[in-house]
Amino acid sequence: MSGVAVSSPPENSSNVTLGSLGKKKLENIYKVIDQKNNIKQATQIFDLMSAPWSEYSPEIKWENSLTDDFSPFEYSITFKGSDATPIIRFLIEPQEFPLNKQSNWKAALALKERIKKLPYVDVSKLNKVQNIFSPPPTQNIPSHFSIWYAAVLEPNHPQIKVYLNPQIRGEKNAPELVKKAFIALNSEHAWKFISDRLSLSKNPSKMLYFSLDLSAGGKARTKVYITNTSLEDIEAHLHGCLHYTLGSALKWVTTLTNQDSFDKKPILITYNFTSEHDRPIPTIHTPIRSYTQNDEMALERLNKFLSLEQIKILKAIIAQISEASLKDEKALTYVSLRPSVEGQLDVTCYIAPCIYRKNVEKK
Repeated sequence: MSGVAVSSPPENSSNVTLGSLGKKKLENIYKVIDQKNNIKQATQIFDLMSAPWSEYSPEIKWENSLTDDFSPFEYSITFKGSDATPIIRFLIEPQEFPLNKQSNWKAALALKERIKKLPYVDVSKLNKVQNIFSPPPTQNIPSHFSIWYAAVLEPNHPQIKVYLNPQIRGEKNAPELVKKAFIALNSEHAWKFISDRLSLSKNPSKMLYFSLDLSAGGKARTKVYITNTSLEDIEAHLHGCLHYTLGSALKWVTTLTNQDSFDKKPILITYNFTSEHDRPIPTIHTPIRSYTQNDEMALERLNKFLSLEQIKILKAIIAQISEASLKDEKALTYVSLRPSVEGQLDVTCYIAPCIYRKNVEKK
């Protein structure tokens, strides 16, 4: 069904749906970390955020870039410092037929109306910028997505995030859209911080994502994701970031990739701005799947960042999601590292659900 405009989904002759697959894998993650009592809340949030495509058959596939195999959702887990129990997260792309960027944007706005009723959600910032990133009324959009949402499933305190597309009106217009968004949010200083660092790049950088924490308070983040293809540019972009020690990213990225240039897939730098600080905390996202042979190799490299207990838990989670040997699969897609005020690293591992593994050439 890739690339074919269909007005409604075909009848599902099987009891298996994208939603049932997604929830089953989510339940298995909670069983690994021995938090079965949190499964109900997690699956309720998954149901809320995955409608209406959760009822679709797995045979339905739309070409999106949320995961390499076009799955409409992805899992991630975050280890905070030495804590052995990770925080579970998932990322989804709202979709509805005829499965194009305009219909998916419509589905995303409907999802916004559903989630804004939750007591921990504040969509006021999204309301201020959504028109800036809305897809133009044409099918011929030189872009890969319109909008994503994510849920951070902290027990009793879940958080929702949204990801908008700066390239929705073309790559060359992305900086202007991001600038307009910061102005709309009364955060011109954030745009100046970013533009000053982009001027230092020796290689072209692209703005891929503009993200908002859909919550109130000083800790709510506004984030911009920038591509980097060389270690030199990475360090230039990180200069002046909060809690960051210059030279750290060079060591981190080299350890995870064994590379000094990134032609297969770029490194991403995220600037995390909050109203509490005038400088952002950075996150460095490494596309580890593009630079390793399998999950076993990726986990060996993660030994430098995670404890033995954390590695053990991560192995078990990957095995539950991929349902394959670590030697035979590349489910671990990205590893992100974020320094914190305590001098520790928050490590997030992104794991593809492997629904369409037989139909994709892994990169």
